[in-house]
Amino acid sequence: MSIVQQKQVKEENFIPLDYKEPESGGGTYLKPKAGETHRLRIMGSFEYPVTAVMGWESWAEDEEGNQHPERREYNHDGYDELTEIDRDGKPKHFWLFQIYHIDLKEPQLWSITQRTIQRQIRQFVENPNWGNPRNYNLAVTREGEGLQTKYSVVAEPPIEPPSDLMVEAMKEAKIDCREIFRGENPFGALTDGEHDDLPF
Repeated sequence: MSIVQQKQVKEENFIPLDYKEPESGGGTYLKPKAGETHRLRIMGSFEYPVTAVMGWESWAEDEEGNQHPERREYNHDGYDELTEIDRDGKPKHFWLFQIYHIDLKEPQLWSITQRTIQRQIRQFVENPNWGNPRNYNLAVTREGEGLQTKYSVVAEPPIEPPSDLMVEAMKEAKIDCREIFRGENPFGALTDGEHDDLPF
């Protein structure tokens, strides 16, 4: 084999054939794209801040001009503080909770700033025929782009507790939603001793 042929072989084998680029370096956030439907199970509860939190979110600019999110807890102080640094002076109210993605079979986080989605979820929670969203799957669909974006949330029967597979996957992910307020990665942040305080 010539030197040229040897060089070609090395270049062709530089990246493994089964290589897949990771979506995220430390866990996945649900981010539906236009035309997509995602089936998921909400596993968190706002009664357990490890699994779900509410707060204020703003976008600030650093000295280099890079945009980055800042988040504070859901109170007046948090809102006032972010109003001063938000690029538009209007922090958004967000929900963040742990979910299990049914089709991908993996734990994820879902951050929701859209009031329409929050209200649709509340309608199911407050309806006695559905109740706690940990007991049924939701199909979340996004249509359109930009100002034309619309979301629909549909509850899917049957109503039953999450499976053992879902529960074990969530425990293994060791997600601590409170880390979002510290600017840290929630995935893998939960210590083993804190599993007893989870709702699943």
